Amino acid sequence: MHLFYRNLLAAGLVLAGTGASWAQNNLVITGPVSATPSKNNTLIGLQAGVNILTGPVNSVIGSENTFIGNQAGRDNGQGYHNTFVGSLAGESNTSGNYNTFVGKDAGSNTTTGGANTFMGTTSGSINTTGNGNSFFGYQSGGTNLTGVFNTFMGSSAGLYNYLGNYNTFQGSSAGQYTHSYGI
Repeated sequence: MHLFYRNLLAAGLVLAGTGASWAQNNLVITGPVSATPSKNNTLIGLQAGVNILTGPVNSVIGSENTFIGNQAGRDNGQGYHNTFVGSLAGESNTSGNYNTFVGKDAGSNTTTGGANTFMGTTSGSINTTGNGNSFFGYQSGGTNLTGVFNTFMGSSAGLYNYLGNYNTFQGSSAGQYTHSYGI
């Protein structure tokens, strides 16, 4: 059984899977919607949420996500309560929850990390599993890989903080070359 209703598509495509499928209340602008089942989605941008799977009240996949931009949230499969805005923002997120990434490549390699806020071009772009981080500014926390509970404010603040935890850096390039724990 395939049910499709109240879908607004602008250069979009609703894809019907096999078996019982439905798609409803979807807004799609330049991207596909898989109907296995999905509803209440907002997809804006080339391949934004291209791997949409399941979940009600979404803006792409999981629950209550909003993905806007070229490939924003592309790999999200089970993540929920995420907001990714910008080209490649949150692109690799698979199951991370409660993330907010704004800017080109912001949080682009985060896979399972959660409760992160990255704002600025390439902010937190290498983060994979780090949790509870707040990075504000161009390249802030850009190479944070697994560090947790860091706060970096300013252009390039904490840029090379690969594994450090519980750090706070404020100002342009503050703590740029710090790699250690809790300074």
